[in-house]
Amino acid sequence: NVRVLQLAAAIELASGGSLVQAESHLARVVHLAPDLLMPRKMLIQTQLKSGQSTKALSLLEPMLAEPTPDAQTLALAGEAYLMAGDAAKADYYFAKVAQLKPDDVRSRTVLALNQFVKGSQEHAFGELQALAESDKGVTADLALISTLIRSKEHQRALKAIDELEAKQADKPLAANLRGRVHLAKKDLPAARQSFERALSIDPLYFPAAAALASMDLAQKKPDDAKKRFESMLTRDPKNVPALLALAGLKANSGASKEEVTTALKKVVEISPNQAAPHLVLIEHLFGLKEFKQAAAAAQDAHAKLPENAEILDALGRAFLASGDLNQAGAAFKKLAGLQPSSPNPLVRMAEVQVAEKDQPAALQSLKRALAIKPDSLAAQRALIRLDVEAGRYKDALVTAKTVQQQRPNETSGYVLEGDVYARQRQWETAANAYRVGLKKSPSSELAVKLHSVLRGNSKVAEAEKFASAWLKERPNDAGFEFYLGDVAVLAKDFKVAESRYKRVLQLQEDNAAALNNLAWVTMKLGGQGALAYAEKANTLRPNQAAFLDTLAMALAEQKQFPKAIETQKRAMTLRVDDPALRLNLAKIYVAAGDKSSAKTELESLKKLGADFAAQSEVGELLSKL
Repeated sequence: NVRVLQLAAAIELASGGSLVQAESHLARVVHLAPDLLMPRKMLIQTQLKSGQSTKALSLLEPMLAEPTPDAQTLALAGEAYLMAGDAAKADYYFAKVAQLKPDDVRSRTVLALNQFVKGSQEHAFGELQALAESDKGVTADLALISTLIRSKEHQRALKAIDELEAKQADKPLAANLRGRVHLAKKDLPAARQSFERALSIDPLYFPAAAALASMDLAQKKPDDAKKRFESMLTRDPKNVPALLALAGLKANSGASKEEVTTALKKVVEISPNQAAPHLVLIEHLFGLKEFKQAAAAAQDAHAKLPENAEILDALGRAFLASGDLNQAGAAFKKLAGLQPSSPNPLVRMAEVQVAEKDQPAALQSLKRALAIKPDSLAAQRALIRLDVEAGRYKDALVTAKTVQQQRPNETSGYVLEGDVYARQRQWETAANAYRVGLKKSPSSELAVKLHSVLRGNSKVAEAEKFASAWLKERPNDAGFEFYLGDVAVLAKDFKVAESRYKRVLQLQEDNAAALNNLAWVTMKLGGQGALAYAEKANTLRPNQAAFLDTLAMALAEQKQFPKAIETQKRAMTLRVDDPALRLNLAKIYVAAGDKSSAKTELESLKKLGADFAAQSEVGELLSKL
């Protein structure tokens, strides 16, 4: 009986009883009566109290997709995003409250936030401070803290957190926020102390445990990170976030894909009626490109949680990726019925229709999506892609201009406009669009695109001049440096590529992709250290086929042939359809003197014929055996 369950949860909450039991009662109510808003809001509040921002945001998603979410829903979203560490989205939802209740504390908080956006920072801070002091609740406190953190006003943020803690001395939120501020200040001992304080208040407060585990991993202490979650599981053996975190640690420690899959399946078995374990398992299988397994996992999840929108979306995507277009379309159709006010299911439906080569139907789906939400960027991007593929460049440009009008202070519309012109090889016009976008916001994405079209227009000198000026103004732009390294690799200028990737690592010492690329370039240059770079890349991001491929070649270079062959075979299990990995395995066999095994691999590649572009290299290697 949903009323009895809701009452039982309310008693647990009012009496200071078990948050876990209250959550269990409310989760059953939401499962039985998904359209009742009050128990759903109570469940969200309960999850926020126990630090489960991800689960809270999952429940908020359909409520936020409605045309007019109420003030309480918007405020809960702001609190959830702040707890999740997304200060920008937290500000956005706190700001939406004012449109509904211009006289209440939340609305006044929003007005102060709007003043901050318009540049009246000190006035805004003062207003937020006054609201926080007069408000018995914590909405204004959280908005103030969020704004101060985003502004990097660390000392003032810490003071505001002290005020929040005075209101919630028995709750871990303030200590956790203080830890995040200390992390931003790079004061690791103070951060660790704050997160430990949060856990002393509530040993099951997951955000603090996760933060401490991240610090443990950064200090190369994976066993300490593991113990944090094991400690939570001693108190609550079915704690899903802790179980998922342990599975994640397995993946990061280089466990096989089968071990990680098995661990995630066990979490699903323990909590079959929670969406999060199902979704993590499905996404894990997606990452492995095991699309049929992902579809099977999604079907199992859908059977247990038939009305969950996220699972339906995952089910449709899995069917689409595995080539079952009929089932994908059915899933997205059902999703559209569950979320009639959201454009997203229709955008997904358009993907299916494009795969079916039914362009008119895809066009209609996207137009319906934009009728629901005229500024849906996902729908606009998909519509532009569709128009460009059909050669309707004028229509595509109209949509890009619409995005610019709807988002005057963002770069997305100018990126889209430039991309349409670049597709037509109108390099100069594309460059002009990117330049306008850069004036709006100096983003790395636009800088890369401008540099690329200048090169495409054979203006190499101008491109280099732009790159130099960009890096002079923004010397810490690691993304642009990485891109320039890739450009140098394509030009076979490995010395320049080496210097670019080394600069990236000066800025981001744990950039696994830069380490991998540097290992490859070092081998090309015949230098020292390739193996060390490749090993570190694989430690940081295990079970990546491309990284394992580089590591195998580096091992072979050091004549560690058995280990090189084993590593390359691991890479091939992760990307079974990539013949380039098989070619590299053949090269390792050649270097190891195992002509028979090399010939077997090369003959297999030869059978691919024109489907494998490197047949000339295959033939050359075979001729030498």
